[in-house]
Amino acid sequence: MTSLLDIIKGLWPTKIRYQLICGVALVHLLLMTFFVFDLVSRQRDFLRQQSLEQTTSMAKPLSLNSSSWVLANDVIGLQEIILAIGQYPGLRYAMVITTEGKILAHTDETHIGQYLVDEKSRALHDAESKIKVLHSDQDLLDVAAPILAGTGKNIGWARRAQGQEKITDNLVIISRNGILYTLLAIGMGSLFALLLGNSLTSGLNRLLLVSRQVREGRWDLRMKIYHHDEIALLGEGFNSMLDALVANEDLILLNQQRLESFADIFQFQTKNQEELLDYALDQAIHLTGSKIGYIYYYNEDKREFTLNSWSREVMQECTIVEPKTCYQLDTCGLWGEVVRQRKPILVNNYQAENPLKKGYPQGHAALHNYLTIPLFREEQIIAVVGVANKKEDYNQSDITQLTLLMDAVWKLVERWRAEDALRASESRIQSISNNFTAGMIYQIIVKPNDTRKFTYL
Repeated sequence: MTSLLDIIKGLWPTKIRYQLICGVALVHLLLMTFFVFDLVSRQRDFLRQQSLEQTTSMAKPLSLNSSSWVLANDVIGLQEIILAIGQYPGLRYAMVITTEGKILAHTDETHIGQYLVDEKSRALHDAESKIKVLHSDQDLLDVAAPILAGTGKNIGWARRAQGQEKITDNLVIISRNGILYTLLAIGMGSLFALLLGNSLTSGLNRLLLVSRQVREGRWDLRMKIYHHDEIALLGEGFNSMLDALVANEDLILLNQQRLESFADIFQFQTKNQEELLDYALDQAIHLTGSKIGYIYYYNEDKREFTLNSWSREVMQECTIVEPKTCYQLDTCGLWGEVVRQRKPILVNNYQAENPLKKGYPQGHAALHNYLTIPLFREEQIIAVVGVANKKEDYNQSDITQLTLLMDAVWKLVERWRAEDALRASESRIQSISNNFTAGMIYQIIVKPNDTRKFTYL
C-alpha cells in the first residue's frame, strides 16, 4: 500500500529551483496557517470575553432599576424600562422574571405573563443570588442578574441576551484577511525563492553546460566565475580539474610524441652519426614546438664547445659570413650557463636585459625565447642541446621531454660508436691473422704512441 510519504515523494519536484520554491511556499503556508489559526482563536476568546463583560455590565443596571418596580408589582414601569433598552445593537431580548419564572416584562410583549419552563430557566428558581451565564455559544450570550430587595432577598431576575453576530463577522474578516496575508506571503516567498533559485541554479546550469561541451571535446572551455559562493567554489574546482586533465593529456601527448620521435630516430636509415644527430635535432625542435636549435659537443678538460649541427632554419636565417664551430666556455655568454650551472637554462624573454648575456654576432638568427640542456655521462658534460623561438613560453615539461629524448638519442649514438669500434677492432685482428704464417706464433706489442710491433716467438 502506497504511504503518504511515497505520494509526497512522487509529487515532489526533482529540480532544485522548483524544490526551493515548493519548500518556501510550504513553509510559508504552514507558518501562516498556524499564525492565522492562533490569531483567530485568541481574537475569538477576546471578543467573547469582551461581550460577556459588556452584557454583564448592562444586565446589572437593569436588575437595579427593576428592583422597586418588582416590589411594587408595577408591570407597566418594568415594560418601559425593558423597551428603553430594546434598541441596543445586537440585543436579542431582555426580560424581567420572578423567582418562579413568570415573565413580568419582555422586549416582545406577547411573552408577558408566561412562565419559562426550559431547563436553564428553571435552574434560576433556587439559584444563588449572583450573576449567571445561562447560555454562551458563537450565536447567543444569555446572562441573568439577580433583582434584590433592600433586605438582600432575591425577588426576581433581569435577563439580557446579546447576539454574537458581530463577533462572528469580526472573526470572518480576520480569517479572510489571514488567508489573504497567507497567500501574499506564499506569493512573495515563492517569488523570492524563484529569484534565489535562478541565482543558484544559473551557476549550476553554466557548470552543466560547460561539462556537456567538454564532454563533446571542447577542452578549452572553462566556467566563468561571477560570485564567491559555494557554486563559485565548485566552478573553481571544476576548472582546476579540467586544467589538470588537460595538462595530463598534454603530457601524455608529449610522451607519445617523444616515443614516436625516438622510434623515428631509431629507424632512421643512415650509417653516418652526424646525419643521425641532425635528424634527432629536427625531432627535438618539433617535439618542443621550437623553430631553431643546435647540438654542441663539450670537452670538460679543454672547456670547449664543438659544433655538431645547426638546424636548417638557423642556416637560412643566419647571415654570418664565417660562423665559428668551436667556442671556449670563458667566451660564452648566456648559452654557456648550461655548463657553468650544470643544469638546464630557460629564458622566455630573451630580449630582456640579462647580465649573463654577451650579445651575439651581427647576422645571427634573432632569438625570442630559449632553452638549453646539458647531457651527462658519469657526471661529465659531454654535449649541450639548445632550442629557441617557441610560440609559447618554455616550461618544465619542455625540459623533461627534451632531456629524455636527447639522453636516449645519445645512448643510441654511443652504441653506434661502440659497434663501430668493435667492427674496426675485429677488422684489424682479422687483417693480422690473415698475414700470419701457419704454425708460427707471434706476439703483438702495443707501444704508448699506439704503434704495434710484431715479434716472432
